[in-house]
Amino acid sequence: MEATQLADLVQDLEPTAAQEALKLIVEVFRDGRVAAANLRGRAGAMSPSELKGELEGIERSMLSEIAAICMNYEVQSLRATRN
Repeated sequence: MEATQLADLVQDLEPTAAQEALKLIVEVFRDGRVAAANLRGRAGAMSPSELKGELEGIERSMLSEIAAICMNYEVQSLRATRN
Protein backbone atom coordinates (compact mmCIF):
# COMPACT_ATOMS: atom_id res chain seq x y z
CA MET A 1 0.00 0.00 0.00
CA GLU A 2 1.33 3.42 -0.94
CA ALA A 3 1.79 6.09 1.73
CA THR A 4 -0.81 8.27 0.01
CA GLN A 5 -3.38 5.46 0.16
CA LEU A 6 -2.73 5.00 3.87
CA ALA A 7 -2.98 8.76 4.42
CA ASP A 8 -6.36 8.79 2.66
CA LEU A 9 -7.64 6.00 4.90
CA VAL A 10 -6.41 7.74 8.04
CA GLN A 11 -8.08 11.03 7.04
CA ASP A 12 -11.50 9.48 7.43
CA LEU A 13 -10.89 8.39 11.02
CA GLU A 14 -12.12 10.26 14.07
CA PRO A 15 -9.24 12.33 15.48
CA THR A 16 -7.39 10.20 18.01
CA ALA A 17 -3.85 9.69 19.26
CA ALA A 18 -3.65 6.61 17.01
CA GLN A 19 -4.65 8.65 13.98
CA GLU A 20 -2.04 11.29 14.74
CA ALA A 21 0.61 8.61 15.19
CA LEU A 22 -0.30 7.03 11.85
CA LYS A 23 -0.16 10.41 10.12
CA LEU A 24 3.31 11.02 11.54
CA ILE A 25 4.49 7.57 10.46
CA VAL A 26 3.18 8.19 6.94
CA GLU A 27 5.18 11.44 6.92
CA VAL A 28 8.31 9.53 7.95
CA PHE A 29 7.85 7.16 5.01
CA ARG A 30 7.28 10.06 2.63
CA ASP A 31 10.43 11.77 3.89
CA GLY A 32 12.39 8.52 3.52
CA ARG A 33 11.16 8.12 0.00
CA VAL A 34 12.26 11.67 -0.86
CA ALA A 35 15.66 11.07 0.74
CA ALA A 36 16.10 7.86 -1.26
CA ALA A 37 15.07 9.63 -4.47
CA ASN A 38 17.59 12.39 -3.81
CA LEU A 39 20.25 9.77 -3.17
CA ARG A 40 19.42 8.06 -6.46
CA GLY A 41 20.59 11.18 -8.28
CA ARG A 42 24.01 11.00 -6.61
CA ALA A 43 24.41 7.22 -6.57
CA GLY A 44 26.44 7.04 -9.78
CA ALA A 45 29.26 9.01 -8.20
CA MET A 46 29.35 6.84 -5.06
CA SER A 47 31.08 3.60 -4.27
CA PRO A 48 28.89 0.65 -3.29
CA SER A 49 29.96 0.99 0.35
CA GLU A 50 29.17 4.72 0.36
CA LEU A 51 25.76 4.07 -1.16
CA LYS A 52 25.08 1.32 1.36
CA GLY A 53 26.09 3.65 4.20
CA GLU A 54 23.78 6.40 2.95
CA LEU A 55 20.85 3.99 2.58
CA GLU A 56 21.47 2.57 6.04
CA GLY A 57 21.52 6.13 7.41
CA ILE A 58 18.12 6.83 5.87
CA GLU A 59 16.80 3.58 7.30
CA ARG A 60 18.20 4.30 10.78
CA SER A 61 16.70 7.75 10.75
CA MET A 62 13.29 6.42 9.74
CA LEU A 63 13.36 3.67 12.37
CA SER A 64 14.40 6.14 15.06
CA GLU A 65 11.59 8.53 14.14
CA ILE A 66 9.01 5.74 14.05
CA ALA A 67 10.21 4.41 17.42
CA ALA A 68 9.83 7.89 18.94
CA ILE A 69 6.32 8.23 17.49
CA CYS A 70 5.33 4.83 18.90
CA MET A 71 6.78 5.64 22.32
CA ASN A 72 4.90 8.93 22.40
CA TYR A 73 1.69 7.15 21.41
CA GLU A 74 2.21 4.57 24.14
CA VAL A 75 2.72 7.29 26.76
CA GLN A 76 -0.40 9.12 25.59
CA SER A 77 -2.39 5.89 25.69
CA LEU A 78 -1.24 5.11 29.22
CA ARG A 79 -2.12 8.62 30.38
CA ALA A 80 -5.56 8.34 28.79
CA THR A 81 -6.32 5.05 30.53
CA ARG A 82 -5.28 6.46 33.91
CA ASN A 83 -7.59 9.47 33.62
